[in-house]
Amino acid sequence: MELRLVERDGKQFLEGSPGESLLRQVGDAGQIVEACLAHRANRLLLYAENLTERFFDLSSREAGEILQKPQYQAATITSGWRWSGRQKSDN
Repeated sequence: MELRLVERDGKQFLEGSPGESLLRQVGDAGQIVEACLAHRANRLLLYAENLTERFFDLSSREAGEILQKPQYQAATITSGWRWSGRQKSDN
């Protein structure tokens, strides 16, 4: 499982690799929680490709099961967006 520790503005978070599948099944979310605990990171950035194939199929209930596992300050799920470090006031 490829997660990298990132620090921005004095805050640490783990980031999944764009284009890589991290969660093949709901149970894999436990490994992400373990990685966050090991790195003392309470923030997580995942891309759509990092999630299970059925995550966005709400009838599968995978999204709810995965999102209820971690207790993070923020969770971000994206589809191709890459954070550049710019704030809204940087326009």
